[in-house]
Amino acid sequence: MSEFNPHDPDARRALMSHHPLITNEFTTFTPSIPKVAGEVLDAVMLHKKSICFNALPQMGKTKICNSCIVALEEHPDYQDRLIIKISADPNSHESVMRTLVRSLGLAMPKIFNLDFVREDVLNMIEGRLTLIKGRHAVFFIDEMQRLTTDDYECLQFLQNELAIRNIGVTVIGFAQADIEKCVTNLRTRGRPELIIRFLNELVKLPLCDSEAWIRETLEYYDDSLFYPVDSECSYTRFFMPMAFDAGFRLANYSRPIFQALDEAKTAKKLPCLPTVCVLEMVRFILIRSRSNDSPEFVIDSRVLAGAINECQIENYAASFNKPSAGRDNK
Repeated sequence: MSEFNPHDPDARRALMSHHPLITNEFTTFTPSIPKVAGEVLDAVMLHKKSICFNALPQMGKTKICNSCIVALEEHPDYQDRLIIKISADPNSHESVMRTLVRSLGLAMPKIFNLDFVREDVLNMIEGRLTLIKGRHAVFFIDEMQRLTTDDYECLQFLQNELAIRNIGVTVIGFAQADIEKCVTNLRTRGRPELIIRFLNELVKLPLCDSEAWIRETLEYYDDSLFYPVDSECSYTRFFMPMAFDAGFRLANYSRPIFQALDEAKTAKKLPCLPTVCVLEMVRFILIRSRSNDSPEFVIDSRVLAGAINECQIENYAASFNKPSAGRDNK
C-alpha cells in the first residue's frame, strides 16, 4: 500500500500529469452498468439468440459493453462460455467475417474465400469451447448499426451451423440510435427473419436521468476510485485534499450538479443527458477547482457554470437531437 500524501505539493505535482482524470483514461462506475449487465447475464443464462442495446452517440456504450464482458468473464456460473468481442467497421469497409477472423487470432488469408473462412471460424469456436468444456458462445458486437445485410446473413449462418454442432450462440449488440435504419432496411429488403434473429429485442441504454444517478456515480470519485492505484487517496481527495479532509464530498453536491445539467439539457432541447458530458463536468469540477482547495471550499454557481461550459454539452446539442429506439430499460 502506497503512503502517498496528497498534502505534499511536490509528490502531487509529480503525479498530476499522469492522473487518469488529467489523461482522460479512466473508467468509472455508473448506475447504468449493473442494469445492462443484469440483462446481459439473463440473456446468456436463457440462451437468447440476441439482444441489442442502443442510444445516442457518447452515451458510454463501449464502456458498458466492456463492463458487461468483465461481468460475464468473472461470473462463476459462466466460466464455460466462450466470449468473443468484435467492433463493426464504422465505415462498413470490413465485413463481420474479417473482423471475426482478427478477433479469433486467425491468419487473414491473402485470398479471402468466404466458404473456407467460415469453416475456419466454426472450427476455431468449436475447438476453444472444447477446451473449456462449453457449448455456448457469446458474441459482443459494438457499433452493431454498421452491420450490413451480408453481415447478418453470415451471423445467421454461423448460428445455424454451430447449432448443428450442438453449440448455442447469443449475440449481444451495442448500437447507436440509427439501428432503426438497419431494421427498416432489412424490412424493405424482405428479410424479417434477420430482424427476428438479431434485432427483435432493442433496448434503450439506461442514462443519467436523476439526482440519484449522479449521486451514485459521484460516490465512486469520493470513495472507490484511487490514485495512485495502490494508495487510499480517492480521486476527490487527490485534487482537493484540504477540502476532503474537512468533509467535502462530491456526492453531497449531486442535487445542484444534476440541476445544472438538467437545465442545460432543457435549454439545448436535448432528449437526454449525454453520459460523456456528465462525466466531463465532474472531471472539470475537480481539475479546475484544485487551485482553490481549502477547508472551506464549496461548489458554487460559478464552479457549476464553468464546468457546464467546458463539458461541451452545447456542441453536443448542435450535433445530435434524436431519441434512441426500443423499449425502456427499467
